[in-house]
Formats: sequence, structure tokens, C-alpha cells
Amino acid sequence: MHSAELRDVRFPPGKRKGLFRVEGFSAEDVDDFLQECEVALHAYESGGTPRLRSEDVVTRQFPTSTRHGGSYDMDAVSEFLDRVTAALQEHEQRVP
Repeated sequence: MHSAELRDVRFPPGKRKGLFRVEGFSAEDVDDFLQECEVALHAYESGGTPRLRSEDVVTRQFPTSTRHGGSYDMDAVSEFLDRVTAALQEHEQRVP
């Protein structure tokens, strides 16, 4: 995974839980965290040392949102962050 991939990622909206209720991770919080992940991957790619580590991705928790259009599907976000974690772990293993 390359850091640029994080700029273009799109997630489906949160899942409907009734007529007016939607459940998912807060889109704003997920977007902010993905920027941090992009910075971390870019740091590795350019020979630097990032502040964010794979364990930070694993332990990150997001608030849920019930706003329509303000949330992302939780499963889709979790699956993508698994890929981010794996990419960071690869870089971490290469660093002496």
C-alpha cells in the first residue's frame, strides 16, 4: 500500500437501522485519522520516522454517528484499516 492510496479511498455510508436511523463510524473522525495514516506511510516511503505506528491503528476507536451522510460503514473502515496496519507493520519490520 502506498500513502497516495489513502487520499482516494471512499467508504460506503453507514448502514440503515430503520427508517431514519443510520449507524456507522463518524466520517469526520475517520477522514482525520486517514490523514494521519497517510503522513505515517509517507514518512516511511521518504526514509523518515513516523509518529504513528501500526499498534496505534489497531487500538484506534471511532465514535459512531447516526447522521445520514455523516458516517461510514464500520466493516468497510475496519477492513481498510487492517490493510493500513499491515502496510505499517511491513515498514516497521524493515527499520533496524
